[in-house]
Amino acid sequence: MENQRGKRQRITHQEPYSIGLDIGTASVGSAVINNDLTVPQKRFKVRDINGNVIKTIKKNMSSVLIFDEANPAKGARTKRTSRRRYTRRNFRLLELKKLFEKEIEKIDPNFFHRIKEDSFFNWNDKEFDKHPLFGNLKEEKKFHNNYPTVFHLRNEIGKNSSKKFDLRLVYLALAHIIKYRGHFLDETFDPDASVSVEKRLNDFIVEYNELFDKDLRSEAKFSEILMSDSSNSVKIESTLSLYPSEKNTIFQVFLKLIVGNQGDFNKFFKDELESSSHSGKLVFSSDEVEDEKEELISIIGEDYLDIINLCQSLYSTVALAKIISTDTGESNTPLSASMVKRYNEHKGDLANLKGIVKHFIPEKYEEVFGEHSKTGYTAYIRNPNKMPEKKFYDYLYHEGEKGKISGILSDSRIYELPAVQKFILKIEQKSFLKKQRTKENGLIPYQLHLKELKIIIENQSEYYPFLHEIEEKLEKLLTFRIPYFVGPLAQTKYINPRFNWLVRKSEDHIKPWNFSEIVDEEKSATKFIEKLISNDQFLFGEKVLPKRSIIYQQFLIFNELTKVSYQIKDGPSRNFDSETKEEIFNSLFKKNKLGCVTVVDLKNYIKNDQCLSEKEDIQIEGIKKKFNSSYSTYADLSEISGLKELLDDDTQLDLVEEIIRILTVFEDKKMRTKQLEKLNLPANVDIEKLCKKHYKGWANVSRQLIDGIADRSRGFKKTILDYLKDDDIPNNDAFSTKVQKSLNRNFAQLITDKSLDFARKLDESYKIDVKKDYPSLVEDIPGSPAIRRAILQSLYTVDEIIGVMGRMPKNIVIEMARTNEVSDSPKTRKERIKKLIKETENDADALNFGISKVSEIFDEVKKDENLFKELEVYLYFLQEGKDMYGTETREGHRQPKEINFYDVKNSTGKYHIDHIIPQSLYSGNPLDNIVLTESTNNKIKDKDVPDEATVYEMKNFWLYLMKKGAISKKKFSFLTKIEQGGLSNEDKFGFINR
Repeated sequence: MENQRGKRQRITHQEPYSIGLDIGTASVGSAVINNDLTVPQKRFKVRDINGNVIKTIKKNMSSVLIFDEANPAKGARTKRTSRRRYTRRNFRLLELKKLFEKEIEKIDPNFFHRIKEDSFFNWNDKEFDKHPLFGNLKEEKKFHNNYPTVFHLRNEIGKNSSKKFDLRLVYLALAHIIKYRGHFLDETFDPDASVSVEKRLNDFIVEYNELFDKDLRSEAKFSEILMSDSSNSVKIESTLSLYPSEKNTIFQVFLKLIVGNQGDFNKFFKDELESSSHSGKLVFSSDEVEDEKEELISIIGEDYLDIINLCQSLYSTVALAKIISTDTGESNTPLSASMVKRYNEHKGDLANLKGIVKHFIPEKYEEVFGEHSKTGYTAYIRNPNKMPEKKFYDYLYHEGEKGKISGILSDSRIYELPAVQKFILKIEQKSFLKKQRTKENGLIPYQLHLKELKIIIENQSEYYPFLHEIEEKLEKLLTFRIPYFVGPLAQTKYINPRFNWLVRKSEDHIKPWNFSEIVDEEKSATKFIEKLISNDQFLFGEKVLPKRSIIYQQFLIFNELTKVSYQIKDGPSRNFDSETKEEIFNSLFKKNKLGCVTVVDLKNYIKNDQCLSEKEDIQIEGIKKKFNSSYSTYADLSEISGLKELLDDDTQLDLVEEIIRILTVFEDKKMRTKQLEKLNLPANVDIEKLCKKHYKGWANVSRQLIDGIADRSRGFKKTILDYLKDDDIPNNDAFSTKVQKSLNRNFAQLITDKSLDFARKLDESYKIDVKKDYPSLVEDIPGSPAIRRAILQSLYTVDEIIGVMGRMPKNIVIEMARTNEVSDSPKTRKERIKKLIKETENDADALNFGISKVSEIFDEVKKDENLFKELEVYLYFLQEGKDMYGTETREGHRQPKEINFYDVKNSTGKYHIDHIIPQSLYSGNPLDNIVLTESTNNKIKDKDVPDEATVYEMKNFWLYLMKKGAISKKKFSFLTKIEQGGLSNEDKFGFINR
């Protein structure tokens, strides 16, 4: 027998042994244990670098294998997506160069040799040629004076139809358009029509009325308020004056989202959010808004998806209207004209700000505008990552709690000046010293860029006829997107097959204008579906259902109903039998407009069903305010002409499921339409309306699991879904119509009940295919890359142990750590810190350690919830602002050293996270083994733990933190380990005992 690494294994029949594995995400510890609980010893050969045996040594059969932890799939996916985006952007520029190369070489043969396609419009970023555009200083100066930004160039060419521009300038303008081409989220956007805030507002009000049973009117003044130059807080206040009844309701949360503020849903979904890791807050300007929105919707319910999407659409529409608004009337190039206006405003405001600072507060001038300033305007322009817009605005002017103001503009010598008040208003509007490139530019649709491209071609084709010949190709370069269901276009031999599902008709090079001729979109889409859908977590090898599947929603509803009970007055607590569950499903879930049923609905049903009075007291157990499950897909699709008949016809269930699968898989409306047309739906089904639906998310179970595999223990076939609907044991009395007993087992009970066939069938599905190699076997396992890598290394470790021992083990005992990450949500962390600080206020020990400053810093930063995602910041507050290893003399005593919070917040590198004992030796809660300390504190360790001098000086402080609950007993024991002689061999091999 050979192991997976090709080594021959000698299997003999000797004393049985067991293997113990301690599997972490970055290490695998192993130990061999005999029946008498001793660890056997084996002789191992020690070889030199040439493979010659130097000596043999006798060692215990225990080991630790350390390897690099696999990165989360999300991180790798993000990098891969960015890499592909840049590659495709460079491809577009390369194709543009090919289209222009022949004509430009006629006037300037070296033009393309001088410029770098990846940065030619960042005029100041030239390393190899001082004059890369024109090759001489005079022309270069003239160019920069005439066109300070590329938008000046685009605007000039766009508005002058009677002027011939240098072909190189035309190329530069088109290259910028094709490089930064805008988003493709709204195919209906018309660049020639005015941005209709009113229409979207009306849609929002209609949806709000329908969802919350209101009767609000869409007020014309609402749109005027949103488009005004008022601050966000004034906009909210003014809008609420139009709808006074909606103050302090969820309407106000939606309003905050629309104007660009953070919306907090915690007040309205307290129960749902309490048990989740989501903060309950949402802001549309966040880089991760789509992920945060999707997670929020999954918690509060899909009923709120449309209203939140409408809020986001309104936010984008208002922001876009502000970006492309100009005071110059109609413009052929509205986007470029707006950017020119922004540049001029920035230039004017900067000159005014410089003048005020220089004249009134000259000592601040160098800090704000100095060449090497790390906090002022220079940093804002040169280091956007370290000095983003919000941070720069706070540096200039910030109004904190209780009206406390800070920042350069709050200086009493200038605060009252009219110009400064104007600056402050602009800061509140987020329009002061606005850059050309901002996050808001992500709201610009490609149609605006396409309009300018067409106008530039139209104006200059009279002078350069070849532009007409290549016009279609230029438009394709701008508008073409590789369909997401096609994936990478590289040939299979050049790319990991795991990420490649493209089906080609030929091996020619793919261009935007020949894509359909070379790529088989239908077959590529089919392969994409196969790769997209993950495997069932319970029944190995089966594909999961869409989250909006009718079958899956029935499964969730009946699974929840099985454990719901009711009690009338002081009577017995009762579950629902199969007949009642079916009636509840048909009467409540099916008929509910939103598909969601509340406790009140259920109580009313029981009263009507049992002819009870309205005042009858009924107690419901098993749910809080409403069912977690809903029949939302049925409610949603029933509104579409011709679909209700299909939904109510059990023989058409497969067809309905296929419709839902298509609506989930395909993001592109055209592809949804094409796939739905293939289904030969009844003529009365409104496909045009149906294809506008797009569902998201996947379940964790397959159809085969819940409605496929069957139990035959009672002599007839019955699936899990059948049992959830009807788990009644029939009465043997032939003359009785009542059931003897209703077991009401839920899903978890059904799949573990040994009297049924489900547990056996699930076990059988996980039988290993011994013909598969380990990497292929592990790749099919559901879970994160970190888990899969740890399992793979464990398999190799077991293989090697078997090879050394020469026989198979009797048992393999496993302890497995989930992750090395600290998984507290920002919300949980903030609440814990808030509680600790409150307990500190009147604590004498806290005053002795000088803790009061931490409370002030927390009050200052607590609104920025994202800040608490940073582990260093979390540790700073848990350690109450003190270094866990370092001390200093204060008031004549040695005390824990203060940590500079702003060095931690800004990641200056002054402080780092240290593992108290070696990371490889501990796989428990990571928070128990890490501290925040000064980076220079790397010599305080003795025997892998803090030394005696450090323990002597810091022990009282550590003890204080432990008593407060800021650190655990385990962490305290790690910190003081040197008092027990440091890490012993027993500690290092402690996993054997586990």
